[in-house]
Amino acid sequence: MNRRTLAAAQLRAKALRSYNPAFAA
Repeated sequence: MNRRTLAAAQLRAKALRSYNPAFAA
């Protein structure tokens, strides 16, 4: 996995956590 893909995955995970509190729990 390249750095760009990893960064995109991290941003997506961050967005999911902020959008869905149950996802972060």
